[in-house]
Amino acid sequence: MRVNKYAVTLDNGDVIRTSGTRNEAHARQIIEQHIENGTSAQNAGQPIEDSTDERCAGRTIDSVRLVERGRWG
Repeated sequence: MRVNKYAVTLDNGDVIRTSGTRNEAHARQIIEQHIENGTSAQNAGQPIEDSTDERCAGRTIDSVRLVERGRWG
């Protein structure tokens, strides 16, 4: 399976890079999960333990861009 690297830009301009993602939809799904995790913890007043969850809390995805096309493996 081919895996790629994507740059996902959030609505505040912050860029989260993914690796090992199959396609744009997969990269979007991964970041949406970080958004959900961080926002849920933030709303519950709980500490956010994962740094990516913290960066994504309360944000939305602005764009997804292919950074590097992977090899078949």
